[in-house]
Amino acid sequence: MLLRPGCFSLLLVVGVLRADNPPTVADLVKQLSDAKFATREAAQKELLKRGDVIVPELDRLAKTADAETAERIRKVRYDLVGYKDDIRRLLLEFHEKEDSGPGPISVELHGLIAGHQPGSADLLISILTNPDHPLYPRALRAFVATWDAATPDQIDRYIQEVVTLKASHYRAKFPARVEAMISFRAQIRDGWSGWPPIIIGDKGDKRFDCRTRTTRYVDGKPYD
Repeated sequence: MLLRPGCFSLLLVVGVLRADNPPTVADLVKQLSDAKFATREAAQKELLKRGDVIVPELDRLAKTADAETAERIRKVRYDLVGYKDDIRRLLLEFHEKEDSGPGPISVELHGLIAGHQPGSADLLISILTNPDHPLYPRALRAFVATWDAATPDQIDRYIQEVVTLKASHYRAKFPARVEAMISFRAQIRDGWSGWPPIIIGDKGDKRFDCRTRTTRYVDGKPYD
């Protein structure tokens, strides 16, 4: 059978429109119950990529889903936001040490933070932006204890939040053409309890290297 050119063009346009329209959350939830494992996995990954903004819709769809699909929705929801509630619960159960050194955290809490990056460390850093937060001391120790699981961007945000560069023997003006020395020191807001140990183990193994770069300004302009 021969197709008319006009009909062929119409079918082609419809196909392009369908390809350009991404599946809705409801479509992806339906695919969670697909017989093919690959389809279910792809739907789950796509739902996770949508982020926690879809949680209200997931809650709505779970009310009318069958038991198996509802369980899969629950797992997606947990990976989006549920683990945060568990982290807060475990932080509340975390007993602080009386000394100033970082206290150990439970294996469960460590695994939860390491296994849900980057969202878990983002949660801890959001708490650490408010020193008056009731979970602040526990979140501080948890972040320090899971430092190795944090991304470079998260460590940078943490350092900018808790480390202050202070100048000593500084005055507003100095005589022209006279050499002057201004000393600086980095101060950690919570002392060494807010910093992971650089040397660990009986052999003195190095855990990480920390390097800084300082740009000096004179009259608002970079000065070598």
